[in-house]
Amino acid sequence: MDAEDLLERLPAPARDLLAAAQDTLEDTRENTSAGRLYLVGGAPRDLLLGTTDAAFADLDLSLEGGDAGELAGALERRLGGKLTRYPAFGSATLELPDAFVLDLVSTRAERYERPGALPEVRPGTLHDDLERRDFSVNALALPLAPPVTGSLTGLRTGLRTGPLERGSRTLLDPFGGLNDLAARHLRILHPASFRDDPTRILRGARLAARLGFAFEPGTRRALEETLADPPKGLESRLRAELERTLQEERPARALELLDETGALGALFGLALEPGVARALEAQAAPPESYLLALLLASPAARQRAVARFGWPRRTLAQLSRLEAVRAAGTLPPEQVARLGGAERALLRALSPTLAAQLAALDAGRIRAQDVIDLGLPPGHALGEVLAAVAVARRDRQLATLEQELELARRLVRERLERQEPT
Repeated sequence: MDAEDLLERLPAPARDLLAAAQDTLEDTRENTSAGRLYLVGGAPRDLLLGTTDAAFADLDLSLEGGDAGELAGALERRLGGKLTRYPAFGSATLELPDAFVLDLVSTRAERYERPGALPEVRPGTLHDDLERRDFSVNALALPLAPPVTGSLTGLRTGLRTGPLERGSRTLLDPFGGLNDLAARHLRILHPASFRDDPTRILRGARLAARLGFAFEPGTRRALEETLADPPKGLESRLRAELERTLQEERPARALELLDETGALGALFGLALEPGVARALEAQAAPPESYLLALLLASPAARQRAVARFGWPRRTLAQLSRLEAVRAAGTLPPEQVARLGGAERALLRALSPTLAAQLAALDAGRIRAQDVIDLGLPPGHALGEVLAAVAVARRDRQLATLEQELELARRLVRERLERQEPT
C-alpha cells in the first residue's frame, strides 16, 4: 500500500508538522545520527480506518539509526513548544502551541526482567520497535524521511509489503495488522504481552471500545490467563490507566469490556452495575462519577481499593452520602446542599425517582454562590443556610427563587449578627 496516498489523507496541519520533521532531519543529515524517520502507531491505523481529523493531534514518530532526543530538540528550536526528554527510554515528547503533540522515540528493543516490571531497553531496529508494541494494528509504519531505497535495515524477511523500489514509500506491516484491521480484531504480538504489562489490558479495552473491535481468541485467552494471577505492585500505573479510561469521551463500553473480561475485579477489586455507565455517559457525567459508580458497586472492597490506589479519602464520605440517599429512596434536604456535581450525576443514573427529585429541586434552586454573595463565606454555616432553604422548599413554604433569596438573606444576617462582638 502506497504511503504517499495515506499521508495525503492527513489534515493539512498534521502534514505540515510531518514535513517540518522531515526537513529538520534532512538538515542534520551530515550528522551520522540523523537516521530514518517513520510515522507509527495509531496514525497509520486511523488513516486506514478513515478516522476524522481530530484523531491526528497526537503523532508518534520512530527514528531508526538516530537520536530521537536530538531530533526533538532541533524541532523545538524550529517550532517552539515544550519539550520533555526521557533519556532512559530514548524518547521525547514535544507539545506544540497549536495543541499538536509529537512523541518521538529512537527505535529500541525491550526486555521485561519480571512480569509487570518496567522494560529494560536497548537500541534496536524498526522491526524491534514495532514488535514491542501492544497490538498488531498499532505495529504499522509509514516511511517519512528519507524515501526508502532498497531493503530496509534491520527488518526481517517476510514482510507483507514485499520488495521495495528505489525511492518508494510503502506501508510496513510486519505483524499482520492489515488483516486484523479488516477482521476488526485486537491481537497481541506475543503470548506474554499482557503478563509483561497488564496495563495493556486497559489500553486494549479503550481501543476496542473506540474502534468497535474485539479481542481475537488467542488474545482473549492470554488476557484471562494473566487475570487469573495478575502481577503485583502496579497500583500507580493501573490507576493512571483507569483514570485515562474514565476520561474517554465515551467510556461506558470500555468499562463494560473490563467488567466482562473480569479485569475490573482482578486488577482493582471493583465491579460495575448494569446500565449505570451508559446512563452516566448519556448525561456527559464527569470522570469522578464513573469512579464513584465503580466503588459504590463494590461495598466490601471499596475502603481497601481507596487506600490501595490512593484515591482521595473524601471519596469514602461521598460514598456514605450516596448510600444513604439510595437506601432512603429520597433526597433528605440536609444532604442536597452537600452533593457535588459528580454525586448528583450518579444519583440521576441510579434512579429515575432520584433524577426527578433532583430536577425538581434544581428548578429555581438557590446556589451556594448566591449565599456567598450575600456576605457569608464558604464553610459550615453556608451549608446550614442552604439546607434550611432546601427544607423550606420541600415543605412548600417557598415558591420562587426570590423567596429563597429572601430567606437566605435573613438567615445570613442572623448568623453574621451572632458573630459580632458584644
